[in-house]
Amino acid sequence: MNLYLIFTFFLLIAWGIRAEDTRIRQPLQEAGKDAEAEQAARAQVSACEAKLGAAHSDTLRAKIALAGLLMKREKRSEADTLLRNLRPVLAQSSGAELRDYVLDQGTRIRALMAQGRHAAAELELRGLISLEEGLLGAENHDTLLARSGLVTCLLELGKYAAAEQEQRAVVASREKMSGPDDRQTLQARCSLATILIHAEKYAEAEAIIREVIPVSVRRLGPEHSTTLYAVSILASVLVYNEKFAEAVQVNRGLIPLQAHAFGPEHLNTLSSRSQLAKALLDAGQADEAEQEHRAVLAIRERVYGAEHVDTLQNCYNLALCLQAEKKTAEALAYARRAYDGRLKVLGKDHPNTLKAQKLVESLSTP
Repeated sequence: MNLYLIFTFFLLIAWGIRAEDTRIRQPLQEAGKDAEAEQAARAQVSACEAKLGAAHSDTLRAKIALAGLLMKREKRSEADTLLRNLRPVLAQSSGAELRDYVLDQGTRIRALMAQGRHAAAELELRGLISLEEGLLGAENHDTLLARSGLVTCLLELGKYAAAEQEQRAVVASREKMSGPDDRQTLQARCSLATILIHAEKYAEAEAIIREVIPVSVRRLGPEHSTTLYAVSILASVLVYNEKFAEAVQVNRGLIPLQAHAFGPEHLNTLSSRSQLAKALLDAGQADEAEQEHRAVLAIRERVYGAEHVDTLQNCYNLALCLQAEKKTAEALAYARRAYDGRLKVLGKDHPNTLKAQKLVESLSTP
């Protein structure tokens, strides 16, 4: 054992061996030092068992944390053994130890995602999902929530095929557990349709969302957030399926409902306004499309910032609109802004960065 781990062991004792005091293990995990974090977790378990006993709540928390690290490091056999031994003890307790650990992990993962560290968040989520599957089951609500979080990370990383596979599994589990008309099942199907749009499977996306909308209206109401989400997806996919007149009509009906439900400057409302602008352009109404793009961009810059991913998407969409209007110089300026921002925020290999790069190149060619 190195000097750092010896110090860790005695510091744990000095702190009363609080198993969820993460001031040692957590920085190691965040720094990507999983091997050292695992050693610290093992030391923590040993210290808790020696001083507090195997059934103490702090010992249970320490073991759950160790199991999570073992899952993350793909030491599946040892993790499974540890989980099997934990299950009967946790079944006799209130489950607070597991909930505390899950809440702690969830907070950390959300922080990573907020910082744009989606690759690190993906690894953390995969470890958490494995842990929850072992303790709670693959179709438990908390396990499915973690898997939905993983889908979000995969989308941010541009891993659309992996996101689609994961979301299809979530939908199947939701339907099995709660039925096809349950709110969370409907939300999961909406998310699948969104992923299919990213994967350019537009016909399937439209078919799914057209099935969801009437069920959501009947079960939840026309102004429920799930219903509005579903209608916004329909408006989006109609553009890709070249049903421009219907897309304009759907968006014009949707935007006032979103403004009333969420506010006129909410991301959802602005997203629908951007969709309306795209539909207007494709319907041959370029002047109105340009005005709408510019109005939405001004709000996004003011409310969400110049480097927000949706602001950058707005720059990209405006560049396409200006290109269609033969305003090449201004289109190139917005395309470059979209590319530079995405390069910084998303990285050079993200599909959206590559799209912006391609647009810059096409506009730069005489």
